[in-house]
Amino acid sequence: MVDVEVVEEIEKKIKKLIGCKYVRLVDRGNSAIFIALSVAKQKGFENVLIPDQGGWLTYLQFPKKVGFGLERVKTEYGLIDSKNLKEKSGCLLYQNLAGYFAEQQVKKIYKVCKGKNFVILDICSIGGRFKRVADIFIGSFGRWKVVDAGYGGFIGTNDERLFSLIKGFEGYDFDENNSEILLEKLKGAKKRLKWLYDKNKKVKKDLKGFNVIHRGDKGINVVVKYCCEEEKQKILKYCNKHDYQYTLCPRYIRVKDEAISIEIKRLEKN
Repeated sequence: MVDVEVVEEIEKKIKKLIGCKYVRLVDRGNSAIFIALSVAKQKGFENVLIPDQGGWLTYLQFPKKVGFGLERVKTEYGLIDSKNLKEKSGCLLYQNLAGYFAEQQVKKIYKVCKGKNFVILDICSIGGRFKRVADIFIGSFGRWKVVDAGYGGFIGTNDERLFSLIKGFEGYDFDENNSEILLEKLKGAKKRLKWLYDKNKKVKKDLKGFNVIHRGDKGINVVVKYCCEEEKQKILKYCNKHDYQYTLCPRYIRVKDEAISIEIKRLEKN
């Protein structure tokens, strides 16, 4: 039998971690994205704005399912271009950290959007505080996430009226049998996030002679551009030596250029 107090503590933890008043647990992060977009549709928005790179796969799929037009915002390797954003209107769906490798200017982005655009912020770096920088917050607790419980997601807001709409969507309920493991993972979120940030810094230091994208920005993954096959093989050799998993770019969820994304987020702390 599920302890109701455990579920309540989970919701309380999430509220504290991201700085919002209302939270609904759902079965997965993609469900949170779908519900958030559906709420934006109910609010009368007709267009979804997504980053031109450094986003998530379902950013390309779900807007059309909900009945939105889709438009891409220019970025500098995933980081939102505020000037380009000012020229657009609609529902902005974006991720922080961009592609898991660089920190967005979330306050500036929300300031640009406020009063014109609806903002859905997908939080990859749960464990850091966000306060009032979006209309809706979403996140995942799946495999290879900061809170890597292997199941579940959330959708949150500071707006009571929005939350009443969020609660109205049926069929995406969180299986409360997963409550205990999720609570334990949430308790360790800040420590795990710091550990991942430290790993990121170490890898960047090791690769000081290479072209690391957004080297000076806070991030988890490390994305490294290469200029030739020889340089590519050196980076891959480094990854293999240290047992770091990697993916090859161009990929929408990382960068559009030829690069190697070192997937620090997949590491498990012993």
